[in-house]
Amino acid sequence: MKRTILLVIVTVILGAYTINGQNKSIDSLQELLVNHPQNDTFKINLLNNIAYKLYYIDGEKSLAYAKRAEKLADSLNFDKGLAESFRIIGIYYKVRGNYSIALKHYMHSLKISENIGDKLAIAKVLGNIGILYKEQDKLDKAFEYTRLSLKMNREINYRNGIGSNLTNLGLLYYKSGDYDSALRFQLKALKVYESNHLSLGIANSYLNIGEVYFAKGDYLKSYDYYKKALVLAKNIDYYYGYSGALLNIGAISLKKHQYSEALNYTLQSMEVAKQHNFLNLKIIIYKQLSDIYAKNNNYQKAYESHVSYKVLNDSVFNMKNLSK
Repeated sequence: MKRTILLVIVTVILGAYTINGQNKSIDSLQELLVNHPQNDTFKINLLNNIAYKLYYIDGEKSLAYAKRAEKLADSLNFDKGLAESFRIIGIYYKVRGNYSIALKHYMHSLKISENIGDKLAIAKVLGNIGILYKEQDKLDKAFEYTRLSLKMNREINYRNGIGSNLTNLGLLYYKSGDYDSALRFQLKALKVYESNHLSLGIANSYLNIGEVYFAKGDYLKSYDYYKKALVLAKNIDYYYGYSGALLNIGAISLKKHQYSEALNYTLQSMEVAKQHNFLNLKIIIYKQLSDIYAKNNNYQKAYESHVSYKVLNDSVFNMKNLSK
């Protein structure tokens, strides 16, 4: 198994973060919701917006808001809101490794969006499906859906979506072993995010660029980008990226035989991943912990971590196979 933070492909999920503004935005939306008792399309949009902004801050609350939106949208025959609810619920299950249920919700969202001709919604969910296929190692389909999403995002000039697609194409090239193409696409994506002040996209780009440099053996540049990601992710309460950055800095310490430092960073990463139930992250962290403990001759803990890694990894493998 590659030690990689490929899970940061979440950028395609649209990352509407702005620096230091996400929590304030959620609070404002929740206040609007409290003061809007009417069951109408405005309320559905509020519920979906809150659900989306919460998806990497508090997944369970995100799911609860999205399901409320889904129920209300269905009762009011509001297809646009229903499609977005399905997409957000799909994101929730994808992050937690339940690919079969995630794909089911994405496909529902795509069908509804196509029926009503909502190009932006179509572009978003096509990108999500591309990510899903990538994580199932169906790279041909992943490239296909990501390129379809990019084509539509360019047609409607949706800059954030373009950045997300470029990010994910870079990740697909990374997975294919073409590190030069991977780096080129990640740097293109970073420019798009920086020009539009999209903090979540910037944080993910830092992680991805760091990962490519790690794979190329340039640990100095890799560390620089991981550190940038760590600081930014913490500032915007992006816990998924924060945990990933800690994990990756730990990996560099491990490469440099700095085992105490590697253990410290990796345990911090696990604490965040457990707190937010980031299943895919926990798999990679357990594997890294096993390697660190083995280097420290702590074979009991190395074995325990390896067992935990195998159990979670097999669970995700089985989830993947359900949707094949």
